[in-house]
Amino acid sequence: MPYKKQIIEDLTRWIDMNLHRVHSINDVATRSGYSRWHIQHMFKQVNQMTILGYVRQKRLERAAQELAESQDSITTIALRHGFGSQQTFSRAFMKWQNMQPSRFRSCARLGQRNPDVEKQHAQPG
Repeated sequence: MPYKKQIIEDLTRWIDMNLHRVHSINDVATRSGYSRWHIQHMFKQVNQMTILGYVRQKRLERAAQELAESQDSITTIALRHGFGSQQTFSRAFMKWQNMQPSRFRSCARLGQRNPDVEKQHAQPG
């Protein structure tokens, strides 16, 4: 495995385990030992997305799981996953899932899925 890819895979695993600690690219750059520019460039080459885009995606995925499985309020879930407010979370969630978090929760509890999202994930990227 090329050296750069291994560095980014290790860093990606660290991000996954430490989402609560990642508040900026500086946090990731400090962990990696590389400059902000260099680590952002390497990360995007390997993962085809920015570091902050990856962090947001993972936070949304974990929040979606909680929406489906817990009784916690949407605001509580939003704040727990690093979103500054329910409104910020709802906008990001809507962009990602094409539905509001409350609707997602209702559908998840009924065992329904969002067909638009399934189509997006099924397309080769």
